Amino acid sequence: MKKNISKYKIERGDKVFARLSLGGRTLVEFMMNEISSIGEVISELRRMSGEVRGLAKLYVRNHSRGWSFDQGLMIYSTREPIRQRPVTYGVLPLDFEEGARC
Repeated sequence: MKKNISKYKIERGDKVFARLSLGGRTLVEFMMNEISSIGEVISELRRMSGEVRGLAKLYVRNHSRGWSFDQGLMIYSTREPIRQRPVTYGVLPLDFEEGARC
C-alpha cells in the first residue's frame, strides 16, 4: 500500500532526520531544522546521492511532531539527464545523387 506522504507535516524549525539507503547500504543521512516540506527533504536527498541510480529506501522522522515513515523512492542522477543510445544494426542508409562520382 502506497503511503500518502503529503499528510506528514513539516514546518521550518522542526527537527527532521532523513536517510536514503540502497541495497542495505546507507547512501545519505542528515538531520536538519531548516526544511519545510517532504519535497525539500526528497530534493536534498536526491542532490546528495550524486550519480547513484536505483530503487532506494527512504526513511524520514520528524522528532518535533512525533511521526516517521519509510517507503521506496526511485533515484537517478541529477547531474546529467538519462540519454538512450540509438540502436544501430551496422547498416547506414546512404543517399546518392544520380550521376554523382566519388
